[in-house]
Amino acid sequence: MTDDSRPISLQSFPPGYRIQELGMHKERNLTIAGNWKMNKTVAAALALVNDLKIALANVTEVDIVVCPPFTALSDVAKALEGSNIRLGAQDMSEHNAGAYTGEIAAEMLKELSVHCVILGHSERRQYHQEPDALVARKARAAHAASLQPIICVGETLSQREAGHMEKVLATQLRRSLTGLNTDQMVRPLSRMNRSGPLALARQPARGKLRKPTRSSADCWSSCLTKRRRGVFAFNMAAALGHPTLGS
Repeated sequence: MTDDSRPISLQSFPPGYRIQELGMHKERNLTIAGNWKMNKTVAAALALVNDLKIALANVTEVDIVVCPPFTALSDVAKALEGSNIRLGAQDMSEHNAGAYTGEIAAEMLKELSVHCVILGHSERRQYHQEPDALVARKARAAHAASLQPIICVGETLSQREAGHMEKVLATQLRRSLTGLNTDQMVRPLSRMNRSGPLALARQPARGKLRKPTRSSADCWSSCLTKRRRGVFAFNMAAALGHPTLGS
């Protein structure tokens, strides 16, 4: 797997929002996170993670994360002890506690040895109508609990075909990071987290494909920095030159 880094290009961001022209920070690891979605019973999750521990035991150049369903987090956490694979969750609430039926708080995830959490996934945005402002609140709550947010951004197929890809990605990125300052994006949360306190995941266009489209890596290059297909999450490092993001 190669790393074809190019300078950041976010011309579609509003005036006054400064992005330094930076490539990838070599001292920080890329993150490859597997989102299992609503798949795997506890038994099936344990079987898969035990196979992954063997197959990936010697991988050191990237941070590996698995994100099983909530029901399997506790058992998978125990199975991952002493391995090079980190545990992630698929979502979390912006609230710490309260009458929020069906939600799960950051501290509950921490108790299960979760290190990071996916936020703003396209399916959450589409099926649950989660706006960027909610993603930003969740990101702040995750960071307050020392969980690494993996913030997802991505356009729909119709938005891409209409030529709105860069605008959509830039807007999602800016709004989803509202309230996080530079320190919160650069300072490591723990020794085990070598990819930094924040990761971004570029999701391919959503919708029925009607014609050939550019690869995920090509699309990402027009908004941030080019990556080979298969690597979707990476650390923001010190790319943000403004102390706090605007709304």
